[in-house]
Amino acid sequence: MNRLNFPIGSLLLFALFLLVMLATWLLIKPPPPPVELEGILRSQYRLVAPFWLTDHHRQRFDEKNLQGKWSLIFFGYRYCPDVCPMTLHELNAFWRLLEDDSGRKPLNLQVLFVSVDPGRDSPEALADYVNQFNRDFIAATAPKAQIDDLLKQFGAGYVAEAETAPGQYSVAHTSAIFMVDPLGRSVATFSQPHYAATLLAQYRKITQYFGASGQLQSRPSSVLVARAGLFPLLEGPDQIGCDQRQVDHHPDGKKADRRLVPCRGLHDAGHFIFAGLNIAHGH
Repeated sequence: MNRLNFPIGSLLLFALFLLVMLATWLLIKPPPPPVELEGILRSQYRLVAPFWLTDHHRQRFDEKNLQGKWSLIFFGYRYCPDVCPMTLHELNAFWRLLEDDSGRKPLNLQVLFVSVDPGRDSPEALADYVNQFNRDFIAATAPKAQIDDLLKQFGAGYVAEAETAPGQYSVAHTSAIFMVDPLGRSVATFSQPHYAATLLAQYRKITQYFGASGQLQSRPSSVLVARAGLFPLLEGPDQIGCDQRQVDHHPDGKKADRRLVPCRGLHDAGHFIFAGLNIAHGH
């Protein structure tokens, strides 16, 4: 009597595959958030892919620097006359409120200001600029290609306008603040207007929600799988609130262009928004 041969090895590999897929799904699909965080938390949490910047100390800043603490990231430029200084001012006030609550500097939080104007914003110039607001803040920039790749990960962008004189031009840029969790995932977007007290309340709700739901527990296997690109994260743009300016009426249909995202609540599926865009004029 012939015994049936079961492919035990193949079954074990298939079971491992299912476990890895489940772990990846758990990383992307957290429990439903509180109602008050709708429009702030992203519908999908995505690991920030590898990138590199040079900070204002001329040190490398990359995706590894986003591990282990919360990060608030704001894109702008030094010659921005209003949106950038106002946002950095409110971020500093938010930072001081955290200090007042704990009696010490926030140890599990960093604020990163990324210049989208590398031609004029050298690390030394950024050091002078960011220190006017808070000496604990980090300012960084990189060649245009690196900046473009990083902005696309957050659904952000910028447009350098024509020069009004040699070396004088304005840059229209995304004015939202983006939040990355200690696992290095893009998890939230704060749209304009920014107020320190509101940022503090939302920051507390998010960190409490993540702590209570166990979403910051280390999942090394799923992180490694996502980093390696073996199983791509779920497709589809993130839903970011409808209080942002609509600037493009013509969908281009390019999946790779993630700075154009559909605005939740619009009836016309052909309408897109450029997340948190503000036209900032400088010299």
